[in-house]
Amino acid sequence: MFNFHTHHEDSVPCLLNSRIEDVQAVGSGKVCSVGLHPWDVGEDYERKLSVLRCVAGCDNVWALGECGMDKVRGGAFPLQIEAFKAQVDIAEEVKKPLVIHCVKAFDELLAIRKELLAKYKNIGIEPQPWVVHGFR
Repeated sequence: MFNFHTHHEDSVPCLLNSRIEDVQAVGSGKVCSVGLHPWDVGEDYERKLSVLRCVAGCDNVWALGECGMDKVRGGAFPLQIEAFKAQVDIAEEVKKPLVIHCVKAFDELLAIRKELLAKYKNIGIEPQPWVVHGFR
């Protein structure tokens, strides 16, 4: 068994989710995902994305995220979209999948994915997988 997305280390092997504000998991060498969560998107999101760009290519970073959009909680929605698209670009650059947090924004998420698929189809590239993380 492998827990693909957790915020706490499990007794089973896992991919530990780390927010960009707390990138200790990257330095620990443990396999992890790192991203700018939509709840953490604010006016300083570009600075946070520059940190993400620095760590995204590390060998123990297996995925980017948890990133995405949240219309219930989080920063200004237009900034969330900008931050998400930037993380999509970073994921494509480093060839790693995205772990997505999406609350009441599936229309926007699907539109962005459709746009990306069309863009990459024109140049013959298969985009990285997206994993939508759900919680109830």
